Amino acid sequence: MCSGRGRRVRKIFVGGALVGALMVCAGATAQFQSDLEVGAIELRGLERVSEQLVRSQLETQTGKPYNPRGVARDIRRLYALGFFDHVSVEGEQQGAQLVVTFVVTEKQRIAELRIVGAKRKRARDIRSALSWKEGDAFVPVAHDDERDAILTYYEEKGFPNAQVNIVVDDAGAGRVRVTYFVDEGKKARIRRIDIEGNEALSDRKVKKAIKTRRAWWFIGGRYDEEKFEADLERILDAYGNIGRLDAEIAKTSMHYANEGKRLDIAIGVQEGLEYTVETLLPAGNKVYDTDEILDIIEVHAGDVHNKGQIRTDAEVIEKGYHDSGYVNARVVAQTTLDRDRKTTHVVHHIEEDSLKYVREIKITGNTVTKDEVIRRQLLI
Repeated sequence: MCSGRGRRVRKIFVGGALVGALMVCAGATAQFQSDLEVGAIELRGLERVSEQLVRSQLETQTGKPYNPRGVARDIRRLYALGFFDHVSVEGEQQGAQLVVTFVVTEKQRIAELRIVGAKRKRARDIRSALSWKEGDAFVPVAHDDERDAILTYYEEKGFPNAQVNIVVDDAGAGRVRVTYFVDEGKKARIRRIDIEGNEALSDRKVKKAIKTRRAWWFIGGRYDEEKFEADLERILDAYGNIGRLDAEIAKTSMHYANEGKRLDIAIGVQEGLEYTVETLLPAGNKVYDTDEILDIIEVHAGDVHNKGQIRTDAEVIEKGYHDSGYVNARVVAQTTLDRDRKTTHVVHHIEEDSLKYVREIKITGNTVTKDEVIRRQLLI
């Protein structure tokens, strides 16, 4: 019921669409004039969403002319926040001014996410695959996306037979509790591992470098993602040992067969070209000359670059220093690539530190064997 002569109240937008029917106390049917000034902006229906946030999205401002197109854009921006199920706008003309009221219905919030039934995977890892988080607006139409996210997560971990049911309960105060009931199913066994794109290394040598194995009858062959990721690095190390320092894993693919009971894995490699060692020298050595150090290592200038052996050579040099009393000596091999020439420059950086002397050797815990007998076995 209207109070005041000539006062007009009208719902001007619902969900962004202009409404032709007017609610007018004086019986008039004219649209609000665009030259009316916005006298005030009111918000109705806010419970958890910040009023400041809503107002920051509005193009409509007090003291400015009323603009229907601007109001339509305001509604679209409020929907885009993702916090509201419904947005409408009402207008009340008071003389030459218009009071604009944005009426909103907030979406329910997710109070809690629960994972039930996961035994071989941690709940926090499963949650990381979800787009829903606690405190987010609850969007029922996203059910299938959330379920698919968990199923994809399990499939990537080798569980193609997993099943997920989602149950939503009312948690009060506009909040819901979402529970994911997970049946992990049986893990697939690896039926075969195919290596593609390899020429410098045979299938046998590549497979020898990895720890992932296919099943033999009903033994082994379980897919382990962490082990498989480490295997890809082991393959690159194997190529690094034959000078293929630009080798890459081009692709990996998995195909489930026999209703998810068997898994076929394909690993594609790009081997790159072979690198040779152009220069290899120690640096920082004062106790031993360069020739003495080069005599005890395997890789030298002119050899095919061997990543693993160069690392071992650094350990051999370091051990030589330790055995000579330089127990704090450290050796680090640094490799610089010349990609144009396909050569490497290797430097064994040596920190010799100072010679250490043994002041005293104490032997404890020997109740049967005498100290002298033990001391005769020592090299120092």
